[in-house]
Amino acid sequence: MKYSGIALLLCLSLQGFCQSTYQSLTMDFLYANHIYYSFENGETANASGKTWNLGFSVPGRAGGGVFFNEYAERDLRGAVMQAAPTNNFNDVFTIADLVGQDSLRNEETNWLSGAFNLQNDPTNSADYGWGTYEQGRGVIGNKVYAVALPDSSYKKLMLDSLTEAGVYYFRYANLDGSNLVSKSFNINDYPDQTLVHYSIVNDAFVQVEPSDWDLLFTRYIAYTNFNGGADFVNYNVTGVLTNHGVEVAELDGVGATSTIEPEDYIGALILDNDAIGHDWKEFFLDDFVWILDFDRAYVLRLPDGRLGILRFIDFEGAFSGVIVIEQAGFEPVASSNVENVQIENLAVFPNPSHGALNLVYYMKQNQENLNLKINNLLGQCVYNGQLSAKQGLNAQRLDLDLPAGQYSVSIQATNDRLSKRLVVVN
Repeated sequence: MKYSGIALLLCLSLQGFCQSTYQSLTMDFLYANHIYYSFENGETANASGKTWNLGFSVPGRAGGGVFFNEYAERDLRGAVMQAAPTNNFNDVFTIADLVGQDSLRNEETNWLSGAFNLQNDPTNSADYGWGTYEQGRGVIGNKVYAVALPDSSYKKLMLDSLTEAGVYYFRYANLDGSNLVSKSFNINDYPDQTLVHYSIVNDAFVQVEPSDWDLLFTRYIAYTNFNGGADFVNYNVTGVLTNHGVEVAELDGVGATSTIEPEDYIGALILDNDAIGHDWKEFFLDDFVWILDFDRAYVLRLPDGRLGILRFIDFEGAFSGVIVIEQAGFEPVASSNVENVQIENLAVFPNPSHGALNLVYYMKQNQENLNLKINNLLGQCVYNGQLSAKQGLNAQRLDLDLPAGQYSVSIQATNDRLSKRLVVVN
């Protein structure tokens, strides 16, 4: 079922997930700002998307992943990073020497490998794209790049090395070698980041990323068939990337949120950063309108075990950059303090509930005859049942007929027990 992006919230069925909430996010005119979003705390950062040029991957600190900001565009044209016509940083070259060279792009599938890593030999584990690993020395740079800045000037750049202690060394200059800048930093000084961001324009490391985020609403280059055309091209798109460790399953034709059974999609969860991506909307040039498919939703599992549902409600395009989302679930999880823990991260949703209930939890190993018990505030048992669980993520749906009130939901294993509070409303 498709609707134009005019915030037709009344078209949506709100039955079932009564704790669904809506968030309106504004990327501003021409999507100038990029937004970091947390399902727990909402928007956690909103700033210009052009504040950085280089991003160094923190997860897997020795991995040597380096990204290029594809939104640091110039005159509304996509940003450009090319392989230089020489691998000797001291050689002089001109913009004319770059003609015919394709721009290197981030793949947007993970935060471990960026545009600077694309020229690697996948059969050679020592090849990082921008350099080669040498025992005892780390990764030694062997390529030179040309980077176009927003003012259309160019810099040549070389990642000189990444030591085994986690220290990066890099340098850049004008194409003729003038205005040389040399930099170094230790990736281990940024343990809470996904990327360490650096601005060539401002000659400074910049704080772009908050410590708390699950989604990044951003602009990037994607290989896509724009406007439904037959030919695929590299195009600057507005989309959503997930943080490291967030898993996503895309669901089509699911109708109302209340029809989604998370346990049916656990096997479909994937870790690709662009699993949500940009194709949740479509632009119709004849009517000059964005169309969203309200039968599409996403099941997400966060690194701490919380499970929930995301749906896009409105997208107003480049004049305002407004995006409206619906989220359901993502309830805080209970964790066990038992030394030989068997059950981890119990989540219960929707909460409050009309009776339909989803339980999501992790098991250290397969186990039969788990005891599921629901008690009221007087300690009286109102539901007592058995579950069979496999190692890993488990989900169970219950349809209960309970009076309105507060309850305790608990799962009991042999030597372990987790509980969550549940509110039932009529």
